[in-house]
Amino acid sequence: SCSHTHALLSSCLVPYRSYSLRFILTVLYSYFGKQKTVEQISTVFGIAVSTLYEWKKLFMRHKEVWLGVLESLYRSETSFLRELTGKEVYGFYEKFRFSFLERSPCTDREVSFIGSRKKRGVT
Repeated sequence: SCSHTHALLSSCLVPYRSYSLRFILTVLYSYFGKQKTVEQISTVFGIAVSTLYEWKKLFMRHKEVWLGVLESLYRSETSFLRELTGKEVYGFYEKFRFSFLERSPCTDREVSFIGSRKKRGVT
């Protein structure tokens, strides 16, 4: 977008970082929660303001797909992101601990570990 070729420059001159989906959703949750200014969010998370706005634009473009058109009318960005950022970490782990290549159910030891966490109320 700046009309310059960066492919010829070393990555130490043009820094490039990759971010996890969870990190991006946490940043967006902070932004839509309006508890901090854009500058504060940028400083706290170590990202450029332009990066935050790019993520917001991408999120808003895909929000309809993720939520569904009708559900989106009745749901705020904050409530959606709260669910995706893993505030219920144990529930997230339960749903997504296996990739499609891993076996399920887990070993007896893993099952007993998970069961003991549930009994103790650990999340």
